[in-house]
Amino acid sequence: MDDKPSIVEPRGQQLFPVFTDSELHRLRRFGIIRQYLAGATVVAAGESAVGLLFILSGTVAVTVRGLSGDRQQIATYGPGAFVGELADLSGRPSLVTAKALDPLSALVVSAEGLHAFLKGKAEVGERIMLALILRHLGLSEIGGAIIIGSGLSRDVLRLENFLHKNRLPQQTLDPSGDETARSLIERLKVDDSELPIVLCPNGRLLCNPTESDLALAIGVAGP
Repeated sequence: MDDKPSIVEPRGQQLFPVFTDSELHRLRRFGIIRQYLAGATVVAAGESAVGLLFILSGTVAVTVRGLSGDRQQIATYGPGAFVGELADLSGRPSLVTAKALDPLSALVVSAEGLHAFLKGKAEVGERIMLALILRHLGLSEIGGAIIIGSGLSRDVLRLENFLHKNRLPQQTLDPSGDETARSLIERLKVDDSELPIVLCPNGRLLCNPTESDLALAIGVAGP
């Protein structure tokens, strides 16, 4: 088998976070443990997923259909990682197919369960949401900040100008026309008064930050 991207590669830590046994234990009351046989399809492209799958034991291969029509393996997931994408939180069809490479035990957390978990576990929740956003947008190579807010907002323009002046990559998503932005705002229960949100490359989530706060969060200024 050809070498494929792995969750243990350092550059994949944000796209493919690995959670500790303690973190997975805290998640357990928000989901259901399910068992799968080797070779079983746990996520099927074109179908709505049952939720995010946090792997307790076993390995999962994730594939997408290439331009040629053939399925291409893009990643493997092992214990502590999770299988899922942003579409899983809004009931849209999955873009990937995931199959168990060996007997699999996974904690399945529905969108409602994840929402309940996010209310009290900010750090773990931010890592999950960051991974979902990066997987959806394909920003692993860009590694820039994501601003979520109205394109007409003075605060959005202020933050865009700050990042531009510091020559930092960025992307702005307007929730009035972007489904990804709306999903994130809905799941984090962010009030309109807290917009714009800035999702930093290190996983921090800031609500309408000052330039100084943003500079500290993204590492362009000392404490």
